[in-house]
Amino acid sequence: MVVNNIPQTDDILHQFDTVKVNKRRRNAFIIISMGELLDGFDILVIAGALIVLTPLFKLSTLVTSTLGAITFIGAFLGMIVLGNLSDRIGRREIFLIDLLVFGGLAIVSALVYNVYELILVRFFIGIAIGADVPTSMAYLSEISPKTSRLRWGGVLPNFMWALGAFLASLAWYFLIPIGALAWRWVFGIGAVVALVVWIARRYVPESPRWLMAHGKNTEAQKILESFGMNIADFEKNKNIQKQSIPIKTKYSELFKGTYGFVTLAVVLLVLFNGIAGPISTLLSSYLLRYVGLISIRGSLLYSVYIWTSALVGLIFAFFVMDKFSRRKLGIIAGIIQGIFAIIIAFYGATFPILLLISIIGFSFINWAIAIPLMWLWGTELFPTNLRASGQGI
Repeated sequence: MVVNNIPQTDDILHQFDTVKVNKRRRNAFIIISMGELLDGFDILVIAGALIVLTPLFKLSTLVTSTLGAITFIGAFLGMIVLGNLSDRIGRREIFLIDLLVFGGLAIVSALVYNVYELILVRFFIGIAIGADVPTSMAYLSEISPKTSRLRWGGVLPNFMWALGAFLASLAWYFLIPIGALAWRWVFGIGAVVALVVWIARRYVPESPRWLMAHGKNTEAQKILESFGMNIADFEKNKNIQKQSIPIKTKYSELFKGTYGFVTLAVVLLVLFNGIAGPISTLLSSYLLRYVGLISIRGSLLYSVYIWTSALVGLIFAFFVMDKFSRRKLGIIAGIIQGIFAIIIAFYGATFPILLLISIIGFSFINWAIAIPLMWLWGTELFPTNLRASGQGI
């Protein structure tokens, strides 16, 4: 659409949706997704810590549960508050700051004196994670082509998440023989990973969609060009206004009218997945150790197998998911996961082999289909000025 001979920003971005992914855009996908690698690594670090620290510090059930849950409580606050802040001040500012905070706190978590200090540090780590997830997911959605948005904005970040979980499980497996200090070394590795990702992210530009939504069209145009829009594309849009009226971000819009229904639908989807998801993430090693009665090192090794199955599922999803209906895939995944969850609940303690098979099956479907869809829906269904806020909720 053209008004007064000035193309609207929607026309530019629609054109960007059809541009083939070039090297710099592909690098941006990978670097931003590496934030989820850090998230996956951290969650599985605490998964291993639950089975190591429980006997080491003689933790009660309440303290063990709190240690496992506290990161998610922090993430809850980080997603709601800082996801909205990302819509206001920019994606890049948030996804650089949260990594510095995470890295510093990862070092502190490796040096704490007792489990109560660790719980406190884990809470603030959760806030940093909560800031990164909606921000990075919004960014990935905003630079992904329409025809492969699920690949780049859903599957890739979850592949990184599963890779981080795989590496954490592997780190636990190899470091556990060193004894009581193993958990400190594993926590410390997280700081190194955060530093590497932070350095790489410094070279990623701001989201062009966010810039245009805030009236910074000239800057956005340069970034679009670096992401693959050639000179001919710009010639057709050479009259693009240098500044436009920024779109205001109102948090309350998420709960009104059409967006109110979308918010409710996404919230319910993520809520129920969040209840089921720990079967194949945070609780897998714990279940195998205390329900399946496998040794500590054996449960950690089996966790490596679980994440290998998740990675295989995500590689499959990367090449085929965009070819199918999001809704149909979600329904199929939910039914299959439900069957595996029932088997785990009613037969897992009686038949350990069935427990092992069901956790792997649940993990495969969860990561190949359910979670990529869940994460993408949270960004794809909202406009630019509400995208990170919606994902945060």
